[in-house]
Amino acid sequence: MKRKILIISILTIILIILISAIVYIQVKNKTKEVATIDNSIKSEEKIKEETKEENLITNEEVIENTEDNNNNKLTNEKEVTETKENETTQVTKEAKEHSNTKVTNEKTNDNKKVETPKTNNKNESTDEKVEIDDKTNNVQKEDNKETNDKENEQIKDTEDKVSELAGKHYKEYNASKTQHAVNYLNNKIKQLDGHDAWGGKAIVVTSKPTNSWFSYSYDEKLDGLATIGCTIKVYIEDEYVYNNKGEPYLYDTKAYIYTE
Repeated sequence: MKRKILIISILTIILIILISAIVYIQVKNKTKEVATIDNSIKSEEKIKEETKEENLITNEEVIENTEDNNNNKLTNEKEVTETKENETTQVTKEAKEHSNTKVTNEKTNDNKKVETPKTNNKNESTDEKVEIDDKTNNVQKEDNKETNDKENEQIKDTEDKVSELAGKHYKEYNASKTQHAVNYLNNKIKQLDGHDAWGGKAIVVTSKPTNSWFSYSYDEKLDGLATIGCTIKVYIEDEYVYNNKGEPYLYDTKAYIYTE
């Protein structure tokens, strides 16, 4: 019986301890929750306070800026007003001075009563000079044009002539070569046997004594024509041909020699 009572007492104590522990834990958890809630509330209140202070500072800055802008606006308006007043004063002053000057000039003109002479002669002279210069320039331009036209025509004519002359031949009597050939033949004739008895000579003629000719490129070609007792008529001419530039050059020297 005692043992049973002891067991019940022990169980009761254990139960009380458990209940106390449970209650303690619950109270502790609740305290923590309350503390957390309080901290959250304090944090929110702190944030609100900080935000309120920032807004207050911002509003104060806005108010200060607004006041500064208003002050600047008043200053600018004052400066504009002063500027307008100064301009008005200046305009009034200038108008007054102009009026005084006009009155003074009118008085001076009335006192002098002198008419200003017209000065159109200078302009007329200038216009006449310009007109003369224009005419001179036009005349010079026309002269230059005519000169250029003539030069172009001459160049064209020259080119046409060159084109026409290229490859063409012409012949020309050569008096000096004719005399040279005659002298050479006479010397040869005098050296021949029987010259003293039969005579013989070469003479210069200015027209072709015959239609037969040979190329006279050196004097030795005349040796076979030296004959005693005869008269040798000599005619020498040069033949020229034009190149593609229209310039003539010596093409051949022809000897027309006839013995009587």
